[in-house]
Amino acid sequence: MTITINPRELSHDGSCDNDSPHGHPCGRDAIAAVLSATQPECWSDGAPPASVAFLCADHLTTEPIAQREHAEHNARGAEGPSLELWAALLDNYPQPIYLAP
Repeated sequence: MTITINPRELSHDGSCDNDSPHGHPCGRDAIAAVLSATQPECWSDGAPPASVAFLCADHLTTEPIAQREHAEHNARGAEGPSLELWAALLDNYPQPIYLAP
């Protein structure tokens, strides 16, 4: 599935969200969005470990995928353009959605 959501519309710079073991951002261009099993950064404590991650080709294969129930819970808090992305990722679960070039 390809979507035309621009990561910048979600206040994201379009680079890979994965950090190296030394804490440095990857910096490569993201090619896909996934429901990652990582804690959401901007939401309240206690939210399940599910967030949207934009990843490069190398990190796409190693990212842990969120449990569907966790992603559904956190998707209920999404607003605006991110709501559309959460919905598309849930529709395509557990597969990533490749971003249009």
